[in-house]
Amino acid sequence: MQVLHGIGILSLVWSWPACQNARIADLPSVDDLGAPRGGALARVLLHLHSPFSWDACDQKPELDRGECRQNLLDALCENRIDLAFLTDHPDRMASTPIEDLTLRGPDVDLVSDSNSGLLLGEVSSCRNTHRSWIAPGLEGTVMGLGMSIHLDSADQTGREELYSQSSAEWAQRLQSEAGALAWMPHPESKSAQFIHDSGVQGLESFNLHALLDPEIRHSSLRLAPLDSLFGVLGFAFDPFFDLNSDSMFLHFLQAPARFIERWNEVIELRNSLGESMNFPAWGASDSHEYLFPQTGSDGRRLDVHARMTRLVVNHVWVTERTPSSIRQAIQEGSGWLVFESLGSPVGMDFSLQSTTQGQTYGPGQTLEVPAEQSIPGLGLTLTVTLPRVYRESTQREGRAEAPRLRVRVFHLSPGQTTEVVLQEAWDESVSETITLPGTYRAEVSMIPRHLRGVAAPYSERALLEFPWIQTNRIEVREASSLPGVMRTRRRR
Repeated sequence: MQVLHGIGILSLVWSWPACQNARIADLPSVDDLGAPRGGALARVLLHLHSPFSWDACDQKPELDRGECRQNLLDALCENRIDLAFLTDHPDRMASTPIEDLTLRGPDVDLVSDSNSGLLLGEVSSCRNTHRSWIAPGLEGTVMGLGMSIHLDSADQTGREELYSQSSAEWAQRLQSEAGALAWMPHPESKSAQFIHDSGVQGLESFNLHALLDPEIRHSSLRLAPLDSLFGVLGFAFDPFFDLNSDSMFLHFLQAPARFIERWNEVIELRNSLGESMNFPAWGASDSHEYLFPQTGSDGRRLDVHARMTRLVVNHVWVTERTPSSIRQAIQEGSGWLVFESLGSPVGMDFSLQSTTQGQTYGPGQTLEVPAEQSIPGLGLTLTVTLPRVYRESTQREGRAEAPRLRVRVFHLSPGQTTEVVLQEAWDESVSETITLPGTYRAEVSMIPRHLRGVAAPYSERALLEFPWIQTNRIEVREASSLPGVMRTRRRR
């Protein structure tokens, strides 16, 4: 963290006036991305910091005159985020009225969702007419996503201590008293046992801050500490301001294996204790606006919220696009993570069909097989529908080449912590007959050839393979229900 902050300070010295190069267009409406299984999609951000975090806004949030807050609101509008879970650090948020943590003001209305009980800020000032909800929350050792009240009436010091706890009892209090989801941030630095014993309802499958922080890269992700920064420095010290700042991610984006490894370890621990293997995980930008404060070619700071949050967006499958439905879908793991700076996926879906039942299951669901039936007898087929890139969401120059897409399906068997690749294909949908218990998930990676013009003079970066989509899991579970009973979480 100190290394990143030092680079940010050095970059302030390089302060030539920026050319106003065209910035990337707003993300398209999720209504234009398809309606998988007859439902709808919602864009959701988890783990995001406002000026009520001590380390946000160049680590001087108390000096913010509204720019940092406005940048956050602009990000929600430009990226058409439906619900953003703010996760501010206890030292500032604990002493702030919960209503203020919604960022309420002339451009943000304070509302309450009657179905879920969520206390929300509703952004009503987007120039593209999009409306976004903001849910307050905290990041201590455990995150509270969507808190409707502060816990206890203790003084600030006592509340800070409370908010920094990690135990099953604390997670239960967040859920039952504050109405929040209890989530584990930064699982890369915690053991599977610790995560399980904390009583959380899910974890992060990716964290952008961890990918960029040299200390975390070295100590937790087993990556070279500074590799992610070398490419960024070219944008930080761009003397002619002619590099496209929105292509900066092509120099550092990757999906470290540690996140999936830890997720698998938690799942196997749960399985060994007789618990469901279906444990949700979502992506996090962990955006603060304190990494790279220098101005890019579009006239905005390189780490502006709009740029960083676009890189890590959760596409959540819902029956209706309401705060209560979105919250439930997050809790269940219904959907997938999208690295949407590469482009928005149209027509993406991941599902399990049973010909015997005539039922379809999506991410976040568990199919429980009664003892008198076998998995092969259910006629199960797993399908990944190949998405296409929504062209208008990506800035291009001239006639763009089509991206290459690789689809992979992963299977995690009970008793194992290492997945196997069940199916793999380039540029086509995949289907696979399922005969074994365990969890199944899918990934779509991309060679973004359509970004070669945008990436110039680093066009060769667009010929590399990058992660694009990571789904949550579908579980097939044997003989855990009464004879003759078939149970699922939600049928879609």
